[in-house]
Amino acid sequence: MKLLTVLLAGATLFAADRQTVYVDKMNGLESYVEDALKRQELPFDFVEEVRFPDLKTQLKQRSPKTYAEILYHKQTGRTDIYTLELLDLRTNKIVAHTEFKMPYDEDSKKSVARDFAAAVRKAIK
Repeated sequence: MKLLTVLLAGATLFAADRQTVYVDKMNGLESYVEDALKRQELPFDFVEEVRFPDLKTQLKQRSPKTYAEILYHKQTGRTDIYTLELLDLRTNKIVAHTEFKMPYDEDSKKSVARDFAAAVRKAIK
């Protein structure tokens, strides 16, 4: 009976350390990001809806800053620089982020997701 109580208490403590994460839609990157975060074995529980998660991943398009970027954006209407962020919704602070050019092939998308997951792991450890 004591062993069962200790195991239940430990399981409750472990569950309390876990955080819920909502992976937002990201132009096709969301499945790669969620998979990469799961592979890092982080203390996260993934939720399907945005109702009250602890953390949220989101993709933002960066505004052009240099003159060359502004000209490129003006001529093509595109800005390829994006930021992938993990946002703590309680404090509204960015926990981790990665800046990258939007990839179009599957291997590059996986690489961006792995880099982001590594940055998240480093930030929460």
